[in-house]
Amino acid sequence: MLLIVLNQGLERGKDYEVSVVAVRGTKTSPPASLNESSYSLSYGQLLQYRIDSRKCMCMCNKYCNITFIFLSDIEGPRDLFVVKATDRAVTLTWTRPSTPFDHYVIFYTKNSDQPKEITLSSDMDSITVRNLSYGSDYLFLLWAEKGSARSATSLIGHYIFFAEEKNIAFPKDCGQVMMNENTESGFYDVYLFNNQSQPLNVYCDMTTDGGGWLVFQRRQNGNTDFFRNWKEYKKGFGLQNLNQLTSQGRYKLRVDLRAGIETAYAQYSHFIVGNEKTFYRLQLGSYSGTAGDSLSYHQNSAFSTSDRDHDMATTNCASSYKAAWWYKNCHRVNLNGKYNENTYSQGINWYHWKGHEFSIPFVEMKMRAKNFEKTLHRMRRASIVQ
Repeated sequence: MLLIVLNQGLERGKDYEVSVVAVRGTKTSPPASLNESSYSLSYGQLLQYRIDSRKCMCMCNKYCNITFIFLSDIEGPRDLFVVKATDRAVTLTWTRPSTPFDHYVIFYTKNSDQPKEITLSSDMDSITVRNLSYGSDYLFLLWAEKGSARSATSLIGHYIFFAEEKNIAFPKDCGQVMMNENTESGFYDVYLFNNQSQPLNVYCDMTTDGGGWLVFQRRQNGNTDFFRNWKEYKKGFGLQNLNQLTSQGRYKLRVDLRAGIETAYAQYSHFIVGNEKTFYRLQLGSYSGTAGDSLSYHQNSAFSTSDRDHDMATTNCASSYKAAWWYKNCHRVNLNGKYNENTYSQGINWYHWKGHEFSIPFVEMKMRAKNFEKTLHRMRRASIVQ
């Protein structure tokens, strides 16, 4: 929908001729009308008509509504704000005019849909508009009317609101935790598949690359022994939980590495840990980052422990390197290796960054929904655009 408001230089009681054209670069379309090039309008009239979408330069799907509004000089509402937004409703507030008027009209429309109008009592200064469509752009306007006159300040309430999901009762990952306005890194409860009966207490990184990361592995000292058996990795170390978490939707993987003042990261556009029948097989998407693509070597590898050997080597990689991992023949990445062990391939290794003879002192593995950035952008647009 295209809304045209003419509110300057017009005089009451006079006729005006209005033409609408579309401009792209140096090209101008023919005047927009069905049978005539223009219409003669009197002050105070409201005219709507359809024009061919080609005249709109493809601004609309099927047709455009062209609305001419001629505004009077009565005082209108000011300071229209969105004060609360959920996935299906928005609450608006405003400052009432100081001069008498009959009522308000709030006007709103979604994308190019037909607009809706609600008449409101003159003593109101807020309204909650419900039954909005999730994930759609909305245009809100508010004006005052007295008799047949419409206030000259209707455009003060010109907003684009993006209805977005907030206050998720049982967030399934750290991205949804962050959408609930939790911006501090720390431990939070998430709920597998948004199911209240399946809680997990996890650490959420809310700062790295926009936040929303669920951290499922961290190495920062040698206090925890990572040379564990299959049962311990399945339960206590979380392979079963990783399978459930990555089955909730489409996720990406990030690995942060740090050695002193040096840092590097690797990111993979797709991250799945299979179920136990596949031995928690690792699936990865494309690589980006600064650490070098070492983990793709382990693509489609099953997880191995000293008591469950699923690697391709003739030896038991987990036993050889006193760890557990998605070993192949055997590894280019060994993030569950022995802490501070610089013997060849025995430590915490990322081959393309520090090779096999340097144990990386700080490592984090974390996951985030693939659409998190897009959702976060929409959240930030869920504010007032004037």
